[in-house]
Amino acid sequence: MTSTSPPSCGRAPAIAIRLVESDEDWSTVRRLARLDHEEQARRQGHPLWDEEVTSEMVATKRAKSPAMRFWLARAGEADCAFLSSWPGANGVGKVEDLFTHADFRHRGIASALIVHSVRDARERGRRSGADRRAPERHADTYVCGDGLPTPLRDPSPAQGGRLVRHRGSLRRPRLGRAARRLEHAAVATRRLLGDVVQAGWSWAIDLGTIRPGHRRAQRFARFGQRSAICFPVSALFGESSIEIGDGCIVGPNATLSAGVSPEQVLDGPVVTIGDRCVIGKGSGVVGHQHVEIGDDVWTGHYVYVSDANHGYADPVEPVGRQFAAPRPVRIGAGSWLGHGALVLGGATIGEHVAGGAGAVVTGDLPDYSVAVGNPARVIRRYLTGEGWVRVDDTDGADDAHPAVRPYPPAAGGG
Repeated sequence: MTSTSPPSCGRAPAIAIRLVESDEDWSTVRRLARLDHEEQARRQGHPLWDEEVTSEMVATKRAKSPAMRFWLARAGEADCAFLSSWPGANGVGKVEDLFTHADFRHRGIASALIVHSVRDARERGRRSGADRRAPERHADTYVCGDGLPTPLRDPSPAQGGRLVRHRGSLRRPRLGRAARRLEHAAVATRRLLGDVVQAGWSWAIDLGTIRPGHRRAQRFARFGQRSAICFPVSALFGESSIEIGDGCIVGPNATLSAGVSPEQVLDGPVVTIGDRCVIGKGSGVVGHQHVEIGDDVWTGHYVYVSDANHGYADPVEPVGRQFAAPRPVRIGAGSWLGHGALVLGGATIGEHVAGGAGAVVTGDLPDYSVAVGNPARVIRRYLTGEGWVRVDDTDGADDAHPAVRPYPPAAGGG
């Protein structure tokens, strides 16, 4: 179907409106849709969607045809606008997804598209209400099944079902094919919406991450260069008593706090994190007096470090309302804490210490050691001239001397 409107005031070229049917037409719709997305990204200030998102959206539109019709407007030698329409109840015509190329606006093209598509949708609505089952010839198309035109040259399931010649007439397509077509459209829509949600969430994470220069970063006693606190944050307060070194990463859903509550203001640094540290996802560093984390300390997910604890001396007062005196915590440079490890008040971890997953550190761990368990105990140490050796004696008298059982070399003999 093609419609032509006269030029406006003798200046604008004639506007030709045609139904989107061919692969070339759909390529034109995709090109215009991409321009629409680029314009939206500039106007709304968000990152431009990937090309695949645009292609998925156009594929979803195509899956809706012919129940929904898509129209292209051509001014002169250029396809410059598109619009979709479908018939509503009681002869009401409905339209959506109007876009006109920026170079062709204010020429009456959008108005011509709307008038043409609404008129067509109303006509189809009235005709469909009169007899939805009657097959009808429409230009170079046949109408069958749902009363909507389907190109005879492309009788694929995506175009409304199998068209079958039968003694000069057309058979109505089976309901199963129509249901499958709707199912395919739903799958494509879900895939597209999933991509949009993922892209939007990635955009929110990027914008919400606290970096140097961020207004929230300026509240810290120190916020080093190239450091970041990933979005979202579970709890963050007492920033004026927290120092973060250069090149640190604090994972999402983490807790960083100094003091009992946001209203409490402490003097001097309470939580100090050195350079190039990595605090895993869901971890917490909570200081009431002093928590010191050295350079190059890395942790797994859901690690908890705190110098505070609850008391229980008063048998009447709830334990949650009793606070024991905080005891300083120190973690030496180059150490590692595995997934779910706990470092409690009064703990001192030396340099280059590996704490196993789930370890609960309550006391002192020497430099160059490996500790596991609850409470954490040292099972290996590095001895000059001997390397890493076991120090536990749980398997018999032969283990009394730590050098008896040398730590096995890494894979490859390293």
